[in-house]
Amino acid sequence: MTRVIDMTESIAAIKAETEHHFLYIEQKVKYDKSQPIKFEMSYADYRTIQLGLYWEHRDDLLEMFTQAYKDFYKYDSIYSERGQEAFDVAFSDKLTDFKNVKDQLLSVLSLLEQAAASEAGK
Repeated sequence: MTRVIDMTESIAAIKAETEHHFLYIEQKVKYDKSQPIKFEMSYADYRTIQLGLYWEHRDDLLEMFTQAYKDFYKYDSIYSERGQEAFDVAFSDKLTDFKNVKDQLLSVLSLLEQAAASEAGK
């Protein structure tokens, strides 16, 4: 199958931002004004991947990816939009849950990379 959209860069970008945002939150790195911009750029990558999976009729991966991203978004959006203090108020006792959600999203992104590599080898 010919890929309609090359999702490789979007997958890599979301993986990097997922790791960075989690580490920033976990280590309470000083929030800066670039966070909302990075968050919006990641959202654009999210939509690119969704569109690519939709056009490739990969409903299984589309559903899995969408749910994993939404689960991560629940935590990340608070931090990205309102900063560390707002995150701590909302989720101070949920860092382990957030880590699990982050790990699930990274796992799904790895599946997407494997699927892309498999398609490229055909």
